[in-house]
Amino acid sequence: MRLNQEDIAMQTTDRQKSDTITRGEAIYETQRRATLDTPENNNKILVIDVESGDYEIAEDHLTASNCLRSRRPHSKRFEMRFGYASVYKTGVYKIEGFKLP
Repeated sequence: MRLNQEDIAMQTTDRQKSDTITRGEAIYETQRRATLDTPENNNKILVIDVESGDYEIAEDHLTASNCLRSRRPHSKRFEMRFGYASVYKTGVYKIEGFKLP
């Protein structure tokens, strides 16, 4: 089976994402956790440039990402939410009158 250009591009992108996550987690654990993991930062967003180690903390993803991007426009960014396993919040919404089949 031969891979086409789209398949190759997707695999490359997946590897790059995986590498960015691995590097971001390592930077956080070895360089930033001791000073940044505080009660004041709970529920805030941390964005780390995995190339330089530069970071930004803000109340929301967009603010943190834009602030870091303004200093490092071509950064590869790792994002996390303090105190949670994921960056984004999800919720369950009750819809009146809706029933599952």
